[in-house]
Amino acid sequence: MTTSSVRTFELRYLSLSLGLATVLSLGGGYWMARSVSSMAPQIEATASKVKSFDLQIRDSSGRAAFHPVFRVSKGDRVSIHVTSAQAGLLMIRGYTADGIPIAVGQTVTVDFVATVSGRYVLHLHGVDGSHREVAGLEILP
Repeated sequence: MTTSSVRTFELRYLSLSLGLATVLSLGGGYWMARSVSSMAPQIEATASKVKSFDLQIRDSSGRAAFHPVFRVSKGDRVSIHVTSAQAGLLMIRGYTADGIPIAVGQTVTVDFVATVSGRYVLHLHGVDGSHREVAGLEILP
């Protein structure tokens, strides 16, 4: 083998190795993303009952106040209608990663099928930087 054919062989081998490494890493990334997404609550599940709640967030001073606890069963469709005196982002800690924006005086609806049993906290991240727990959510098995 000549020096130029050895270099050509080395470059082809290097290209093949990099190509194979890229395919394996992309495939592994897909597998990891697929397995993580399968652990997320499935919103498309069929609901057995509809549970509807109203929540008024009145005091924006940040003082501790009574927080209602909404109790539902796994499989129930949950609908929480929230009206707030403070603008911000409403979230269910530990259940969903997405927040729902809410403006002062606006009513938003948090609607989902309860698929993961446990105790969760509804909280509001105010546009002023405050963080408030506003209600509890208990999903029974």
